[in-house]
Amino acid sequence: MVLPNGAIELIFNFDNPHKLLNKHNHAKFELFRSCWIAGLQESPLLIEPTGQTNLLGIRFRPGGATPFLRLPVFELSNRVIECEQVFGGWITELHERLFFAKRDRDKVRLVETGLMQQLDRERIDPLVEFVLPKLHSADSRRTVAELSRSSGFSNKHFITRFKKSVGTTPKLLARILRFQSVIHLVKDRAQVNWAEVAQRCGYYDQAHMIKDFQSFSTSTPTDYLKHRDANENHMIVN
Repeated sequence: MVLPNGAIELIFNFDNPHKLLNKHNHAKFELFRSCWIAGLQESPLLIEPTGQTNLLGIRFRPGGATPFLRLPVFELSNRVIECEQVFGGWITELHERLFFAKRDRDKVRLVETGLMQQLDRERIDPLVEFVLPKLHSADSRRTVAELSRSSGFSNKHFITRFKKSVGTTPKLLARILRFQSVIHLVKDRAQVNWAEVAQRCGYYDQAHMIKDFQSFSTSTPTDYLKHRDANENHMIVN
């Protein structure tokens, strides 16, 4: 189970296909073979490799994918799509070059070059650049109305522009980032004082934190500790 992290991820696969399981019926799945993009997720994804894995991933932080895409980012939200449908033929050519590259640093250089050739700085929204740092800070508990007033735009216009570039609303992204701050804080802990963690991460109380755990991991904080793996954003499920 991959938990929501506010990011958009581009994945190149050089080995066996991966399954994206149906959340309600694990016997149903979509198969992804060579390259796919996962939009911002508002709930967890269930993935399963079909054999040995060899992946290269690019993680776009909130708002970071917009300059490389030619469509509103919200069209990718809560979806996983084969890359060619989004990027066109150049991504297939890049995948082929990556497959034959011998060293990791060569793969990284190829990815950086390929992406920079697609970069359109005109698509960077200064409004989003203004708001995002506030969602990463103590200001994240301010209401959307307060943030829109400080931006100089109406509430509706503010939310529309933000969603177009990031893939979700400011309020929901703030919740996801706060949840991520929790699982990062407890990463190396076997025993956790959850009331203390809730306070340090900006929750009103422990009950609000538990509610977010149920939304973003379908589990309680205690169950999360039992089933997480080496990557704190992953949980092992049966």
